[in-house]
Amino acid sequence: MEGRTKSLKGHRIAAIVGTSAMCFAAWILFTWSTDPKELITGAVVAIVVGCFTGRMLVKDNAFYFFNPIHFFVLIYYWFVVLFSEIVKANWDVAKRVFKRDMGVNPGVIRVPTKRNTYYGLAFLANAITLTPGTITMATAESCGENGEEEVWLYIHWLDVKTTDREAAGEMIKGRLEKWIGRI
Repeated sequence: MEGRTKSLKGHRIAAIVGTSAMCFAAWILFTWSTDPKELITGAVVAIVVGCFTGRMLVKDNAFYFFNPIHFFVLIYYWFVVLFSEIVKANWDVAKRVFKRDMGVNPGVIRVPTKRNTYYGLAFLANAITLTPGTITMATAESCGENGEEEVWLYIHWLDVKTTDREAAGEMIKGRLEKWIGRI
């Protein structure tokens, strides 16, 4: 019992330190200032945020993104993969807006996902919602026929092209799910 308590305390401190470091880095990027008052204010705010939210935000490895490989994969995902998917979806929605016949077939579809971690599922649902024409409405878990846990996303889709869940999932999730799995 005592070893578990020490382990939890160590995890709590690592979560606070990791969250505070990420918040401080974000503060520096947002303010873009090296003024000592700005840096001190940023450090204080980052530590307060880390103390209050570290345990909620960090479940497993507090220093996961401090590994340069994980960090650069995340940056590539944000600025290349996600950005290109957002641009393609914006272009598609813009074309529909300027057409006389918009050609929309709205509906809600349930698509399966391979993301079974809380963070992976949240990352995927938010990425889908960021792309115009789709909104993730809910997630659900169920026990499949073979006894495995299945995770589903309920997505409102502006133009339902197919009702086949697997095909629709591939059209909506596309590269997003594959790259989130790498992160």
